[in-house]
Amino acid sequence: MRDALDPHACPAGAFDNTNALDVLDARLMRILLVLLTERTVSRAAVRLNMSQPATSAALKRLRTLLGDPLLVRSRYGMVPTEFGARLIEPLRNALRVIDFIRIQQPRFDARTSVRTYRIGCPDYLNVLFVPKLVALFRERAPTAQLVFHPLGDGFDDERALADGELDLVIDNRPARLSRFRQDFLFDDRVVCLMRATHPLARRGTMTAADFASAPQLCPTPSWLEASGAIDRQLERVGLQRRIVVTLPHFELAAHALVRSDLLLTTTYRLARHYAKLLPLGVVALPADPPDIAYRMTWNEAGSCVEGVHWLRALIAEATRGWLDAEAAQPAVTAYAAGNGALPPAAETARSAPRVYRHPASQCDASHRPPVHRLATKPR
Repeated sequence: MRDALDPHACPAGAFDNTNALDVLDARLMRILLVLLTERTVSRAAVRLNMSQPATSAALKRLRTLLGDPLLVRSRYGMVPTEFGARLIEPLRNALRVIDFIRIQQPRFDARTSVRTYRIGCPDYLNVLFVPKLVALFRERAPTAQLVFHPLGDGFDDERALADGELDLVIDNRPARLSRFRQDFLFDDRVVCLMRATHPLARRGTMTAADFASAPQLCPTPSWLEASGAIDRQLERVGLQRRIVVTLPHFELAAHALVRSDLLLTTTYRLARHYAKLLPLGVVALPADPPDIAYRMTWNEAGSCVEGVHWLRALIAEATRGWLDAEAAQPAVTAYAAGNGALPPAAETARSAPRVYRHPASQCDASHRPPVHRLATKPR
């Protein structure tokens, strides 16, 4: 059996390219590892944030360079060849060494760092704290790069963390594998967003029957876990959505509400953002489900631990700055579905912000979003 790392070893009948390993750069090695572990070009393209044609072209080039099909069809789908399967662990080890060598510095200094930092993040968070994070990153690390990777359908973010493809993931998943570390960032409550002239917005209240019968849209394909978190919280208070439209992006969903009678059950902070930009209203649910918690997750055993710790602190600072700015602004008008309205002072007191302390195990940068429950109706 040939050595997977021997450039002179080649399967019988294959093109013997003895210079293959000389031209197999780190980028191609990373692409090869993802192809071998995902076993499909489409899923590999998602993980690599590449187009499918570009990923297919890379696979074709790798087959030529290594003189092996690498992936072949079987009754169970695409599977690695014997040679390809033997490459997986050596590739992982080689990429760890390459990352380690590339970022070695006597002492980490963000101002001189040339590293590329990669964050997995659902697309709807991009309109919330990400602008603040980008501004801070450019100010503190002018020679580094920052890449946001969407958490799309089929993307295995835990594998990406383990393989070093991502440094951090920000999402609302309740649990992770034990080898990963988590910090709490902020929480959010569930509300309904609709056009400002919607009958439910004009009425100012919503019953459980109203919620159950109202047609709703859902941006499910954008990030499956986001919708899963909403439905988990609704289930705890006996509510269920009647989804009639699905859209690929949250921004499309907000714009679709303006000219329809559809509802979007989402988080308050996102609803508040779009209610300021579009003629939309925010209405409280007929029950009070538990808040949704957002966390950042990282691999403590990954490369450039000091750099990732710096990035964590930067994310916490950006989140705190965004939440402080949000708390200083008046809340959008929403309506209670309970017994009477709470005055703004009472709501503000109930939603006092918690203070983030870094580097504690819990990153309490949370401000409970204040929904001012007023009796007035939208004009």
